[in-house]
Amino acid sequence: MTRKLAGRGGGHNGRDGASSLCATSLALLIDAGRFWPMIVAPPFALEAPRFRFPALAACAVRAPLGGGREAAVAVLMVARLASGHLAPHALTAPVRTARAAAARTWFASLTLPTAVRAPILRAIDASGGDAVGLREALAAVMQVTQGQLDRATHAELQALLRALALT
Repeated sequence: MTRKLAGRGGGHNGRDGASSLCATSLALLIDAGRFWPMIVAPPFALEAPRFRFPALAACAVRAPLGGGREAAVAVLMVARLASGHLAPHALTAPVRTARAAAARTWFASLTLPTAVRAPILRAIDASGGDAVGLREALAAVMQVTQGQLDRATHAELQALLRALALT
């Protein structure tokens, strides 16, 4: 038998516990004598933001220090820059250009092989332009980093390419 209780019950502070809701919106779910707290979002709460590239971020964290990690962080930066083209939070062209210029400055501090550096740099520059050039540059980045990134990260990048194709 499962039932949901709200509030503290029994006329707490002169109110009927069954009809009042806790200030913290914490409800208790009673199941066979065990209490399970269940957090209920208030009706005015915003939807929790969803990070678009969790596998890519995890890959960057798991990679050993050195070129592999720097490549993963650079690809994460490119993916974040590319997501500026996507709705519902698409950025204007001047903002994307400014972000690309700032990322180019940051990218100069990384130590990467030339085979990886050039495509990532092209993708950073393309992120300030149109989606077609960015898709081509991102596909080149995926090609050169195929041995350094795992399948889950490539799946996220493929999803990004598909989303860019719709813009």
